Amino acid sequence: MKKMAGLKFQAQRAAFSVAADAVLKYVNKNDDRTKALLKVVDLTESFAKDRFKPESYEAARKMIQDPENKWMQYLNRLFDEVSPNVLKTTALNLGFDAMLYGTKVMHEAREKYQCNVPWLILMDPTSACNLKCTGCWAASSYCSIKESGTFSLCNCCGAERQ
Repeated sequence: MKKMAGLKFQAQRAAFSVAADAVLKYVNKNDDRTKALLKVVDLTESFAKDRFKPESYEAARKMIQDPENKWMQYLNRLFDEVSPNVLKTTALNLGFDAMLYGTKVMHEAREKYQCNVPWLILMDPTSACNLKCTGCWAASSYCSIKESGTFSLCNCCGAERQ
């Protein structure tokens, strides 16, 4: 069964990859990027309607329609300045693996285990950060590998994640 789930995942990811190519081509080719991005939100909503709240799709539409929005300015710079291959890889990793597939797995695990399963686990095994930035959220719950003495903590978190 696990192998079949892997095949299903690979097929869905391959389909998403083809769609990502088409979307990037469409968004970069289209004179009206706003219209193109709104169409992408519509397609996403029809494909993954139950994964996100309706308010999330509306918020995305509102953001796209506001050229002064900082996230739209960031997105436009990405489309204008970043290689399409990098954008596609990011779309696959964040758009499909994390958001579409990952949130589905997360919700299933929450139901199965009756507990909060996080969408993301942040691990920093390097201890390079000094945790002194203004507003640093990590400093309040930081446990470094140096403090624990081994990589067993990371290995344990990785094993539990699977």
